[in-house]
Amino acid sequence: MNKVTKLYKALKEGLIDLNGSHDFYTPCSLVNEILSNIPLKGNILVMFNIEFVISLVYNYNVDPDRITFYSDHINKTRMAEHLGVNKYITTLGTNMKFDVVVGNPPYKQGLWRTLMKQALEISNRYVVMISPDGTIKTSTKYDEMKSLLEEGGIQSVTPCQKFFEDEGVDVITSSEICYYAVSYTHLTLPTNREV
Repeated sequence: MNKVTKLYKALKEGLIDLNGSHDFYTPCSLVNEILSNIPLKGNILVMFNIEFVISLVYNYNVDPDRITFYSDHINKTRMAEHLGVNKYITTLGTNMKFDVVVGNPPYKQGLWRTLMKQALEISNRYVVMISPDGTIKTSTKYDEMKSLLEEGGIQSVTPCQKFFEDEGVDVITSSEICYYAVSYTHLTLPTNREV
């Protein structure tokens, strides 16, 4: 069993204490599908999920110096340090800019919407987030998020619940889980975004 498989297995089985954090396991197959479909150039922000850091370093040979990890638990931070990542944040600032932002943020109380908005504001190139599919529904509750996604240049909404089901991971949400891919590369960007 290789290092990647061992780390993912430990995370899935809860062998690493992540109590008090967003400890929702993201399957390796889903992480790798997402990462294989976006250019991994420039600086990368990984939000919450150490699984993305593991795959970036081991499967995609991304230099850990190009990765910033938004960590919400000391054990996640320690794992990232062990992988060579030395840039950490615990809040997002409007002056931050990243070429790629990826993550599987908490879904509770619509927090994922807030984090998606912040990711869209700080990205120069690509945002890929795993989220409940509420933003594609027709409802005034979702209008603002739909507008942001459309303005950002949404490229795809890809159902991904099957990845969780294939690994026996319970997903507690009333919506189908999807990942949203937004690309700014084909747009004329507002002047406040660096290109």
